[in-house]
Amino acid sequence: MAMPGVVLSLDGKILALNLAALRIGGRRMDEIVGRYAAEFAPGIEYLWDERILAGQPADGGTSEIAITTRRSALMLEYMVKVCKFDGQPVVVALITNVRPLP
Repeated sequence: MAMPGVVLSLDGKILALNLAALRIGGRRMDEIVGRYAAEFAPGIEYLWDERILAGQPADGGTSEIAITTRRSALMLEYMVKVCKFDGQPVVVALITNVRPLP
């Protein structure tokens, strides 16, 4: 089974996500792609630069962020990697753990 993954631009716009990530949020693809991560994870905009820097070394660690879905609020643990796609830098977030928030 594939890990849930999201591809974002360097400014936090969601460019793509796989079906495993889509199932977490309970939304349709067209409701997510093209929007900014901060719309689903309020406050990430204040941490974004830090997370981008953390994703550049080969041994980048994991981070956590709370998100809201149609059904509930969740805490996501994820790893961030900055890579190149079609010659452009992108952020790839792989979700390693999901747990409900009380």
